[in-house]
Amino acid sequence: MYFKTFIMKKLLSIVLIAGISSFGFSQANLSTVSQLGTGNYGTVDQIGQENYSLVDIVGSNNGIDIDQSGIMNHSEHYVNEDNGGEGNFMELGQLGYKNKSVSLQNGNNSSASIRQYGLKNLSEVDQNGNDFEANVLQVGLRNYSDINQSSFHGSTANVSQWGYKNSSEIDQMGAAGGVANVLQVGVKHQSYVYQQSEDELANVEQWGYKNSSFIWQNASVAGSAATFSNTADVFQDGYFLESSITQDGFGGENVADVYQIGNSHVSTITQTGIGNSMFVNQSN
Repeated sequence: MYFKTFIMKKLLSIVLIAGISSFGFSQANLSTVSQLGTGNYGTVDQIGQENYSLVDIVGSNNGIDIDQSGIMNHSEHYVNEDNGGEGNFMELGQLGYKNKSVSLQNGNNSSASIRQYGLKNLSEVDQNGNDFEANVLQVGLRNYSDINQSSFHGSTANVSQWGYKNSSEIDQMGAAGGVANVLQVGVKHQSYVYQQSEDELANVEQWGYKNSSFIWQNASVAGSAATFSNTADVFQDGYFLESSITQDGFGGENVADVYQIGNSHVSTITQTGIGNSMFVNQSN
Protein backbone atom coordinates (compact mmCIF):
# COMPACT_ATOMS: atom_id res chain seq x y z
CA MET A 1 0.00 0.00 0.00
CA TYR A 2 2.87 2.38 0.81
CA PHE A 3 4.40 1.75 -2.62
CA LYS A 4 1.13 2.44 -4.41
CA THR A 5 0.56 5.68 -2.46
CA PHE A 6 4.14 6.80 -3.10
CA ILE A 7 3.85 6.18 -6.85
CA MET A 8 0.54 8.04 -7.15
CA LYS A 9 1.89 11.09 -5.26
CA LYS A 10 5.00 11.23 -7.47
CA LEU A 11 2.96 10.99 -10.66
CA LEU A 12 0.62 13.74 -9.51
CA SER A 13 3.66 15.96 -8.94
CA ILE A 14 4.93 15.24 -12.46
CA VAL A 15 1.61 16.15 -14.05
CA LEU A 16 1.38 19.39 -12.05
CA ILE A 17 4.91 20.41 -13.01
CA ALA A 18 4.25 19.61 -16.67
CA GLY A 19 1.08 21.67 -16.61
CA ILE A 20 2.73 24.66 -14.94
CA SER A 21 5.58 24.58 -17.47
CA SER A 22 3.16 25.12 -20.33
CA PHE A 23 2.05 28.53 -19.15
CA GLY A 24 3.82 31.61 -20.42
CA PHE A 25 4.44 30.24 -23.90
CA SER A 26 2.15 30.98 -26.81
CA GLN A 27 4.27 30.98 -29.96
CA ALA A 28 6.16 28.66 -32.29
CA ASN A 29 3.65 25.81 -32.37
CA LEU A 30 3.19 24.05 -35.74
CA SER A 31 0.07 22.38 -37.12
CA THR A 32 -0.21 20.90 -40.63
CA VAL A 33 -3.51 19.40 -41.78
CA SER A 34 -4.29 17.78 -45.13
CA GLN A 35 -7.82 16.51 -45.91
CA LEU A 36 -8.72 14.83 -49.19
CA GLY A 37 -12.23 13.46 -49.64
CA THR A 38 -15.67 14.36 -48.33
CA GLY A 39 -17.06 15.18 -44.93
CA ASN A 40 -13.79 14.98 -42.98
CA TYR A 41 -13.66 17.15 -39.86
CA GLY A 42 -11.51 17.98 -36.84
CA THR A 43 -10.05 20.35 -34.27
CA VAL A 44 -6.42 21.03 -33.30
CA ASP A 45 -5.64 23.02 -30.12
CA GLN A 46 -2.04 23.83 -29.14
CA ILE A 47 -0.92 25.78 -26.07
CA GLY A 48 2.76 26.17 -25.26
CA GLN A 49 5.93 26.16 -27.30
CA GLU A 50 7.16 24.06 -30.23
CA ASN A 51 4.29 21.60 -30.16
CA TYR A 52 3.95 19.78 -33.49
CA SER A 53 0.90 18.22 -35.12
CA LEU A 54 0.67 16.56 -38.54
CA VAL A 55 -2.67 15.25 -39.86
CA ASP A 56 -3.00 13.57 -43.27
CA ILE A 57 -6.48 12.23 -44.10
CA VAL A 58 -7.71 10.60 -47.30
CA GLY A 59 -11.29 9.32 -47.31
CA SER A 60 -14.72 10.29 -46.06
CA ASN A 61 -16.25 11.30 -42.74
CA ASN A 62 -13.07 10.85 -40.72
CA GLY A 63 -12.63 12.95 -37.58
CA ILE A 64 -9.88 14.15 -35.23
CA ASP A 65 -9.69 16.05 -31.94
CA ILE A 66 -6.13 16.98 -30.91
CA ASP A 67 -5.14 18.92 -27.78
CA GLN A 68 -1.50 19.64 -26.96
CA SER A 69 -0.32 21.67 -23.98
CA GLY A 70 3.29 22.06 -22.94
CA ILE A 71 6.61 22.04 -24.74
CA MET A 72 7.72 20.05 -27.81
CA ASN A 73 4.89 17.53 -27.80
CA HIS A 74 4.62 15.66 -31.11
CA SER A 75 1.66 14.13 -32.93
CA GLU A 76 1.27 12.40 -36.29
CA HIS A 77 -2.03 10.97 -37.51
CA TYR A 78 -2.70 9.31 -40.87
CA VAL A 79 -5.87 7.99 -42.51
CA ASN A 80 -5.77 6.51 -45.99
CA GLU A 81 -8.20 4.77 -48.26
CA ASP A 82 -6.45 1.48 -48.96
CA ASN A 83 -9.36 -0.19 -47.16
CA GLY A 84 -11.90 2.60 -47.50
CA GLY A 85 -10.80 5.31 -45.07
CA GLU A 86 -14.32 6.09 -43.87
CA GLY A 87 -15.88 6.88 -40.51
CA ASN A 88 -12.70 6.70 -38.40
CA PHE A 89 -12.10 8.92 -35.36
CA MET A 90 -9.00 9.77 -33.33
CA GLU A 91 -8.76 11.90 -30.20
CA LEU A 92 -5.48 12.88 -28.58
CA GLY A 93 -4.58 14.79 -25.43
CA GLN A 94 -0.96 15.54 -24.51
CA LEU A 95 0.16 17.55 -21.49
CA GLY A 96 3.82 17.97 -20.62
CA TYR A 97 7.17 17.76 -22.37
CA LYS A 98 8.20 15.81 -25.48
CA ASN A 99 5.33 13.34 -25.45
CA LYS A 100 4.87 11.68 -28.84
CA SER A 101 1.94 9.98 -30.55
CA VAL A 102 1.88 8.30 -33.97
CA SER A 103 -1.37 6.76 -35.23
CA LEU A 104 -2.61 5.19 -38.47
CA GLN A 105 -6.16 4.23 -39.42
CA ASN A 106 -6.39 2.25 -42.65
CA GLY A 107 -9.96 1.03 -43.01
CA ASN A 108 -13.42 1.95 -41.76
CA ASN A 109 -15.14 2.86 -38.49
CA SER A 110 -12.19 2.47 -36.14
CA SER A 111 -11.55 4.67 -33.11
CA ALA A 112 -8.45 5.62 -31.13
CA SER A 113 -8.26 7.60 -27.89
CA ILE A 114 -4.80 8.58 -26.61
CA ARG A 115 -3.98 10.50 -23.43
CA GLN A 116 -0.40 11.26 -22.34
CA TYR A 117 0.54 13.31 -19.29
CA GLY A 118 4.15 13.79 -18.26
CA LEU A 119 7.51 13.63 -19.98
CA LYS A 120 8.64 11.71 -23.08
CA ASN A 121 5.83 9.18 -23.18
CA LEU A 122 5.40 7.43 -26.55
CA SER A 123 2.27 5.91 -28.06
CA GLU A 124 1.96 4.09 -31.40
CA VAL A 125 -1.41 2.90 -32.73
CA ASP A 126 -1.73 1.08 -36.07
CA GLN A 127 -5.22 0.04 -37.18
CA ASN A 128 -5.53 -1.84 -40.48
CA GLY A 129 -9.07 -3.06 -40.97
CA ASN A 130 -12.55 -2.21 -39.72
CA ASP A 131 -14.26 -1.55 -36.38
CA PHE A 132 -11.16 -1.55 -34.18
CA GLU A 133 -10.97 0.31 -30.86
CA ALA A 134 -7.77 1.43 -29.11
CA ASN A 135 -7.54 3.38 -25.83
CA VAL A 136 -4.24 4.53 -24.31
CA LEU A 137 -3.54 6.42 -21.07
CA GLN A 138 0.04 7.11 -20.01
CA VAL A 139 1.01 9.16 -16.96
CA GLY A 140 4.64 9.61 -15.94
CA LEU A 141 8.00 9.42 -17.66
CA ARG A 142 9.10 7.47 -20.75
CA ASN A 143 6.23 5.02 -20.82
CA TYR A 144 5.76 3.19 -24.13
CA SER A 145 2.62 1.71 -25.68
CA ASP A 146 2.40 -0.03 -29.06
CA ILE A 147 -0.97 -1.30 -30.36
CA ASN A 148 -1.26 -3.13 -33.69
CA GLN A 149 -4.72 -4.15 -34.90
CA SER A 150 -4.91 -5.82 -38.28
CA SER A 151 -6.53 -8.38 -40.55
CA PHE A 152 -10.20 -8.89 -39.69
CA HIS A 153 -12.27 -6.58 -37.48
CA GLY A 154 -13.77 -5.75 -34.12
CA SER A 155 -10.83 -6.11 -31.70
CA THR A 156 -10.39 -3.84 -28.65
CA ALA A 157 -7.18 -2.84 -26.85
CA ASN A 158 -7.01 -0.83 -23.61
CA VAL A 159 -3.69 0.30 -22.08
CA SER A 160 -3.18 2.30 -18.89
CA GLN A 161 0.37 2.96 -17.64
CA TRP A 162 1.38 4.98 -14.60
CA GLY A 163 5.01 5.39 -13.66
CA TYR A 164 8.45 5.22 -15.28
CA LYS A 165 9.60 3.27 -18.33
CA ASN A 166 6.70 0.85 -18.43
CA SER A 167 6.28 -0.93 -21.76
CA SER A 168 3.19 -2.51 -23.33
CA GLU A 169 2.80 -4.13 -26.74
CA ILE A 170 -0.49 -5.54 -28.01
CA ASP A 171 -0.74 -7.31 -31.37
CA GLN A 172 -4.26 -8.28 -32.46
CA MET A 173 -3.68 -9.86 -35.83
CA GLY A 174 -6.46 -12.33 -36.50
CA ALA A 175 -10.16 -12.99 -36.27
CA ALA A 176 -12.82 -10.76 -34.73
CA GLY A 177 -13.62 -10.11 -31.11
CA GLY A 178 -10.23 -10.05 -29.38
CA VAL A 179 -10.01 -7.98 -26.19
CA ALA A 180 -6.77 -7.04 -24.42
CA ASN A 181 -6.61 -4.96 -21.22
CA VAL A 182 -3.29 -3.86 -19.68
CA LEU A 183 -2.78 -1.85 -16.46
CA GLN A 184 0.74 -1.10 -15.23
CA VAL A 185 1.59 0.98 -12.17
CA GLY A 186 5.22 1.30 -11.12
CA VAL A 187 8.62 1.11 -12.74
CA LYS A 188 9.90 -0.81 -15.79
CA HIS A 189 7.07 -3.31 -16.16
CA GLN A 190 6.84 -5.21 -19.44
CA SER A 191 3.71 -6.68 -21.01
CA TYR A 192 3.25 -8.41 -24.37
CA VAL A 193 -0.10 -9.70 -25.66
CA TYR A 194 -0.54 -11.50 -28.99
CA GLN A 195 -3.99 -12.51 -30.22
CA GLN A 196 -4.69 -14.19 -33.53
CA SER A 197 -7.90 -16.12 -32.89
CA GLU A 198 -11.57 -15.40 -32.41
CA ASP A 199 -12.98 -13.91 -29.17
CA GLU A 200 -9.75 -14.11 -27.17
CA LEU A 201 -9.54 -12.27 -23.82
CA ALA A 202 -6.33 -11.16 -22.10
CA ASN A 203 -6.15 -9.14 -18.86
CA VAL A 204 -2.86 -7.95 -17.33
CA GLU A 205 -2.42 -5.96 -14.12
CA GLN A 206 1.05 -5.15 -12.78
CA TRP A 207 2.12 -3.22 -9.67
CA GLY A 208 5.64 -2.76 -8.34
CA TYR A 209 9.00 -2.98 -10.07
CA LYS A 210 10.22 -4.82 -13.18
CA ASN A 211 7.44 -7.37 -13.49
CA SER A 212 6.95 -9.08 -16.85
CA SER A 213 3.95 -10.74 -18.49
CA PHE A 214 3.79 -12.65 -21.79
CA ILE A 215 0.47 -13.83 -23.26
CA TRP A 216 0.28 -15.69 -26.57
CA GLN A 217 -3.13 -16.64 -27.96
CA ASN A 218 -2.48 -18.07 -31.39
CA ALA A 219 -4.33 -20.17 -33.96
CA SER A 220 -1.51 -22.29 -35.34
CA VAL A 221 -3.96 -24.73 -36.94
CA ALA A 222 -6.04 -23.30 -39.78
CA GLY A 223 -9.79 -23.37 -40.20
CA SER A 224 -12.25 -24.88 -37.74
CA ALA A 225 -9.43 -26.48 -35.75
CA ALA A 226 -8.03 -23.09 -34.68
CA THR A 227 -8.06 -21.86 -31.10
CA PHE A 228 -10.95 -19.65 -30.00
CA SER A 229 -12.45 -18.05 -26.91
CA ASN A 230 -9.42 -18.50 -24.65
CA THR A 231 -9.02 -16.39 -21.51
CA ALA A 232 -5.77 -15.35 -19.80
CA ASP A 233 -5.60 -13.28 -16.59
CA VAL A 234 -2.41 -12.07 -14.90
CA PHE A 235 -2.09 -10.11 -11.64
CA GLN A 236 1.34 -9.16 -10.31
CA ASP A 237 2.21 -7.07 -7.24
CA GLY A 238 5.84 -7.04 -6.22
CA TYR A 239 9.31 -7.17 -7.73
CA PHE A 240 10.87 -9.21 -10.57
CA LEU A 241 7.77 -11.33 -11.12
CA GLU A 242 7.49 -13.30 -14.38
CA SER A 243 4.45 -14.87 -16.04
CA SER A 244 4.17 -16.63 -19.41
CA ILE A 245 0.87 -17.97 -20.79
CA THR A 246 0.62 -19.75 -24.16
CA GLN A 247 -2.74 -20.87 -25.56
CA ASP A 248 -1.86 -22.33 -28.91
CA GLY A 249 -2.92 -24.69 -31.65
CA PHE A 250 -6.02 -26.85 -31.83
CA GLY A 251 -8.79 -26.22 -29.30
CA GLY A 252 -10.32 -23.36 -27.37
CA GLU A 253 -12.18 -22.19 -24.28
CA ASN A 254 -9.06 -22.61 -22.15
CA VAL A 255 -8.66 -20.51 -19.01
CA ALA A 256 -5.35 -19.50 -17.40
CA ASP A 257 -5.20 -17.38 -14.23
CA VAL A 258 -1.92 -16.26 -12.61
CA TYR A 259 -1.78 -14.44 -9.26
CA GLN A 260 1.69 -13.39 -8.02
CA ILE A 261 2.48 -11.45 -4.84
CA GLY A 262 6.02 -10.82 -3.60
CA ASN A 263 9.38 -11.21 -5.26
CA SER A 264 11.00 -13.25 -8.04
CA HIS A 265 8.22 -15.75 -8.74
CA VAL A 266 8.12 -17.43 -12.17
CA SER A 267 5.05 -19.02 -13.74
CA THR A 268 4.74 -20.76 -17.13
CA ILE A 269 1.45 -22.13 -18.48
CA THR A 270 0.95 -23.84 -21.86
CA GLN A 271 -2.52 -24.96 -22.96
CA THR A 272 -3.30 -26.87 -26.16
CA GLY A 273 -6.74 -28.45 -26.38
CA ILE A 274 -10.29 -27.68 -25.34
CA GLY A 275 -11.70 -26.54 -22.02
CA ASN A 276 -8.54 -26.68 -19.88
CA SER A 277 -8.38 -24.55 -16.74
CA MET A 278 -5.39 -23.61 -14.56
CA PHE A 279 -4.93 -21.26 -11.58
CA VAL A 280 -1.44 -20.42 -10.28
CA ASN A 281 -1.08 -18.61 -6.94
CA GLN A 282 2.42 -17.56 -5.82
CA SER A 283 3.35 -15.45 -2.80
CA ASN A 284 6.15 -14.88 -0.30
